[in-house]
Amino acid sequence: MKCPYAINGLQCIHIDTSAMNQLVSCDECHVKKQVTDRPLKIAIDFDGTVVTHDFPRIGDDVGAIPVLRKLVEKGHALILFTMRSDDGEKYLTQAIEWFERSGIPLFGIQTDPSQKLWTSSPKANADLYIDDLALGVPLKFDEKTRRAYVDWIEVEKWLVKNGYL
Repeated sequence: MKCPYAINGLQCIHIDTSAMNQLVSCDECHVKKQVTDRPLKIAIDFDGTVVTHDFPRIGDDVGAIPVLRKLVEKGHALILFTMRSDDGEKYLTQAIEWFERSGIPLFGIQTDPSQKLWTSSPKANADLYIDDLALGVPLKFDEKTRRAYVDWIEVEKWLVKNGYL
């Protein structure tokens, strides 16, 4: 099959690698797709990602719940990775309780629990990060708060396209 994006008429052959866990790329058309046969660890931000920005309160749902539930059903492990803390007030606890009320189990809070065995880094070990401040994450604009939040319809499309859902 000739790739329509081939450079200088070179043929691009795309191979089915659905059973492998590797990055598949085509030098000619610059197509890249992560193919996985194992569950992912996914770090999820809170404010602006699963709810609108309304800190210190909990914002409105932005459509994350059904997508996060599907990820868990597929065996993926979710790590809450947020700037919220329980210093003084119980802001982190409120976010954890939001996940509990929404029926979304968390694998970790602020970190991958297993990473302590091999690193002292404070950054959560994850295969994927979903955060309203991450470059490339699709966003919607909230007129009420005048801030952007994650567009979960587009995130779900990307997760399906890349074989995670």
